[in-house]
Amino acid sequence: MIDSHHPSERELADLKSAHRHTRDRRQADRSKAVCLLRRSWTVSQVAEALWLDPGSVRNHFRRFQLGGTEVILQNPPGGSQVRLSEEQ
Repeated sequence: MIDSHHPSERELADLKSAHRHTRDRRQADRSKAVCLLRRSWTVSQVAEALWLDPGSVRNHFRRFQLGGTEVILQNPPGGSQVRLSEEQ
């Protein structure tokens, strides 16, 4: 279990509600990860249950700590840099 800012009861309710209403699997997994960590599951247990990398579980929790429920429900832009030239 990650020690530090745990979701409040209100935040847990918001995460559970968002989970029920989203069709985005990534948002659902992030919500579940934070809730399970709150229930004293270890990072390894959460990662195994949700088929996620332990580093991803830690990252989701860190993002929650920094920005709360709203940040967890955002899909940040990402991906690789384009390596092709204009001609290619």
